[in-house]
Amino acid sequence: HNSFYFVENKNIIHDRLMVAGEFEKLIKTSQDDLYRIARAKLNNEEDIMDVIQNTIFSAYKNFNKLREKKYFKTWIIRILINQCNQFYNKRKKNINISEFTENIYEKSFTNNINASIDFNLLLNNLNENERIVISLYYSKNYSCDDIANILNMNINTVRSHLKRGKDKIKKIYEKGGIYNGE
Repeated sequence: HNSFYFVENKNIIHDRLMVAGEFEKLIKTSQDDLYRIARAKLNNEEDIMDVIQNTIFSAYKNFNKLREKKYFKTWIIRILINQCNQFYNKRKKNINISEFTENIYEKSFTNNINASIDFNLLLNNLNENERIVISLYYSKNYSCDDIANILNMNINTVRSHLKRGKDKIKKIYEKGGIYNGE
């Protein structure tokens, strides 16, 4: 009884090592293409390496779902492009909000006040729904779909709150900031 268990475990380990070896060979044949594509989509070397690492991890986790190994390169490049797009979208949201806080920071506050305080003060000028949606979208990097599911709201309602919140923040900014414009 115990020997069967041991043999069964030994076979599972052997199978996993075979899969890992096959995966490694396929990665080695694809790594130059992965780098070239990531380089075309992203500028920063650290970001490129992060995206490639995430791609390889995701591909390894889902390697058993790939039915035909001959399509490995196409499959992993598709994963890479999705990873690059996700990275870019997160970066874009972070850049947008940091532009708001940096500009408000420069116009409204002295240099020793934390930018996150500025953002929270800005949020206080929004109604509760706008504040929650803006917070989830920018601070937590949730998509409108995710926010709609979390808040059990229609996606168009989420988009409206997001747009209204952004418009209010823009007006405050254009008036000269939180302290100058009210």
